[in-house]
Amino acid sequence: MRIKKNLTWTLGYSHSPDIVPKDFIPARVPGAVQLDMRRECGLPDYNYGTNVQQYEWMEKAFWHYRTTAYVEDTKGDTPYLVLESIEYRYDIRLNGRSVCVGEGLYTPVALNLSDYTGQTIAIEVIVYPAPVRPGTSYRRQEYSASCKPAFSYGWDWSPRLIALGLCGDAYLEYRPTAAIEEFSLTYTLAPDLSAADVTVAFATLGQASLLRFMLYGPNGEPVYSVDKQSPACRGSFTFTLKHPELWWPSGHGEQNQYTAVLQSFTTTGIADSLEQQTGFRRIKLVMNAGEWDRPEGLPATQKRIPITIEINGRRIFAKGSNWVPPDFFIANMTEEVYLEQLRLVKEAHMNMLRVWGGGYINREAFYTLCDQLGILVWQEFPLACANYPDDEDYLSVLEQESVSIIKRLRRHPCLALWSGGNELFNEWSGMTNQSLALRLLEKNCYDLDRHTPFIATSPLYGMGHGHYVMRADGQEVLQIFRSKDYTAYTEFGCAAPSPYTYLQQYIPADELETIEPGGSYELHHAVNAWRSKSDWFSKEIVEYFCGKTDTVKETAEKGVYVQGLMYQYVFEEIRKQWPTCSMALNWCFNEPWPTAAGNSLINYPAIPKPAYERVKNALRDAKASIRPEKLLWRFGEKCSIGLWILNDTPRPLASGTISAFLSWDDKEMPLLTWTYEAVPAMENQQGPSLFFQVPAAADGRFYIRLEASQPDLSDRFPLLCRSSEEQETIDTQF
Repeated sequence: MRIKKNLTWTLGYSHSPDIVPKDFIPARVPGAVQLDMRRECGLPDYNYGTNVQQYEWMEKAFWHYRTTAYVEDTKGDTPYLVLESIEYRYDIRLNGRSVCVGEGLYTPVALNLSDYTGQTIAIEVIVYPAPVRPGTSYRRQEYSASCKPAFSYGWDWSPRLIALGLCGDAYLEYRPTAAIEEFSLTYTLAPDLSAADVTVAFATLGQASLLRFMLYGPNGEPVYSVDKQSPACRGSFTFTLKHPELWWPSGHGEQNQYTAVLQSFTTTGIADSLEQQTGFRRIKLVMNAGEWDRPEGLPATQKRIPITIEINGRRIFAKGSNWVPPDFFIANMTEEVYLEQLRLVKEAHMNMLRVWGGGYINREAFYTLCDQLGILVWQEFPLACANYPDDEDYLSVLEQESVSIIKRLRRHPCLALWSGGNELFNEWSGMTNQSLALRLLEKNCYDLDRHTPFIATSPLYGMGHGHYVMRADGQEVLQIFRSKDYTAYTEFGCAAPSPYTYLQQYIPADELETIEPGGSYELHHAVNAWRSKSDWFSKEIVEYFCGKTDTVKETAEKGVYVQGLMYQYVFEEIRKQWPTCSMALNWCFNEPWPTAAGNSLINYPAIPKPAYERVKNALRDAKASIRPEKLLWRFGEKCSIGLWILNDTPRPLASGTISAFLSWDDKEMPLLTWTYEAVPAMENQQGPSLFFQVPAAADGRFYIRLEASQPDLSDRFPLLCRSSEEQETIDTQF
């Protein structure tokens, strides 16, 4: 069997790969140079105030990881130096001699140390400064010559903090002669899903006398096994599994998974054993309802692209969010970190996450947990908002990294689709479907995982990104969404301040009460983050909905309240557009550090905002709903609001009644009772409209309460109101 020997590393820096650092400090591996420097040198918390700026110099240094190791003679086993992930460009030296130069953090390095058996060797890994594309300005497409995550160069919700270092395990490993070097299981489901044709591919380091493959069902029961006598060092075999138990996303069935085990034997017994889980499902992107029937003028070149998820023959509504890295450093993204956030995803009734192309490809634990929780993953490659070059050096690294990514992730049943990256066809990126990087990615996905859908980027024709503030161009964002006709909303946001108690933790007291450019608030993206100086803090927008605010605390408290309401109404509005619209994925779910304002549903590290609870309510699998024209009304205004029942479950809802009430202050009046028919599975039902005059609520809020004969459908919907005089005053300001 394999024997793993951990190594103890030290770290130093210099201004050249050939200059020996003056000092070395203990290094934690997996880790990052910034984390080691903070821990060992007493640097301040980069999350607080403007402290992160004290870390920027580190991206320009050469970092030297050093250790020594005795390479044992283990009688036939082959010694390897294994570096699971290096960020990002590196030179590996043994006894002072360069033996491997490369780049990329998703492709492990394994160096054969047979020539050093019986020796103590000096190992040095030199990590080069962060790559910057020549000819680009600071913070503008610098990242587009590499496969590093773009967000670390600075984004509208993240400061510049470019991780470097040994971010994966780094150790010696002694591998037996018959060690299994490759083990993959792929399959094709029969058209009626009654059987799976399975292919098992393998490669061993040397000749095995026997290979044994075993497959166990979701409950641990053996379902297939085979022995291969004297197999070749590389090959494959196939078999047919009858009536596989299918994997389903959350809300649609069980997350059935199978366990595959491959063992190699020599004449002395078992040499190596590898295990992996997989799930059987068929996933497609199909045309949205009504697309083929949409009238088109001539000459029409294509319809809007298919973006409805069909899994195991069932079309589903994809509801969820965009996932960004939960930390600056991938080494910090532990199973515990992932689980804390993914539980919140599951509890919010979400069934899909779009892993945004400007972040990291997540560690294995993320995808394993999504498999278990039934969360579909839209996985983008590491390209975002830039023109990635048709350059052979870049393309060779993208080839290496994409192949590693595809081979690692394709076995996960949660994987719903591949995407080349984020917003690559927009004017700020300038790529097209003829860009070599995208042609390469599509080819690799087809060759290695052809049954998982691929799209070049998002958005594509028919899909929507935006808006990201709660009011724009003289309209509430809810009004904007009611007038749109998109096949999918794959990014949209409702920017607002973070809660005041949260601001107090990360903004210094002497800056807390003044929102202005420069300093901590700008660095934490309250101002000058996107298109205008007000941007994500959105004080003017908060005051439009809630009236004048006199303090930062008041703005924040009112802002988080309105953000929650707007997110709920927008999510429910998009659900009502099913089946012509098939996705609602807000920007964004999480964040890698504490923002003072923004669009996320949870604050770093995993603190739900009030908006999270509103979205959790909006995404209940079946619920009564209203369709208001807007959130803010005038006293006495005549109001017409439609009633709906939303059902995105695979089960029909029985007929029943819904009684609607208008509430304000301490008053309540009945409006109507709707007797609705049974609601079919995966369908919504539109009901009658409520007609009334907006009451003069003393606190500026009134409510529609829906009481259903099926209590699980009931809900209560707040709306905002003010007097005509107050409205006119606000209107003059906007």
